Amino acid sequence: MQKLKIGRYAANAEISDELTSVLQRTIPTMTALKEIELYVIGSFDFWSSAEDHLQLESFTLHVTSLKSDSIDNLCELIEKWTNLQSLCIHCIQNRVHLLKMFAAIAKCQMLNTLEIYDTEIADDVIDPLLEMLKSLKQLESLNLYDNNLSADGEQKIKDLAQQREKQLSVRFDYF
Repeated sequence: MQKLKIGRYAANAEISDELTSVLQRTIPTMTALKEIELYVIGSFDFWSSAEDHLQLESFTLHVTSLKSDSIDNLCELIEKWTNLQSLCIHCIQNRVHLLKMFAAIAKCQMLNTLEIYDTEIADDVIDPLLEMLKSLKQLESLNLYDNNLSADGEQKIKDLAQQREKQLSVRFDYF
């Protein structure tokens, strides 16, 4: 299996504790897996990076609740997935968690598509966001819709995109 999809965007899945436990034990061992799309209502706890043997190229996360230790595990996993080319993160509402996520994403040197939406990104995190974007030399597409950036914050991102050697398409709206 190369792709694992749990739930779907318009109708997030509520998964049982038993299924969550099975997924936490089995996903990290699926070495042929290249893409995960995870749409879950409620909490989902990520496995430790020490248990992970994935070489993901694409990861989509739409989970309504993540605990601090699960965010830490997820950040370690993202750093470990060196082949990651596409990353979509939805619904991280905590500033500290966002900053941890930015630091992890900054290490994804193969990343060419990044979507971060409905995460409460605002001007108070613009500098760490810009630092992350500067480190992503292969990034071609950035979607930051449904966030709280001011016109000035959006302009800073657009300016950075224009200064890059590699063209970066930036969108702040869904359509």
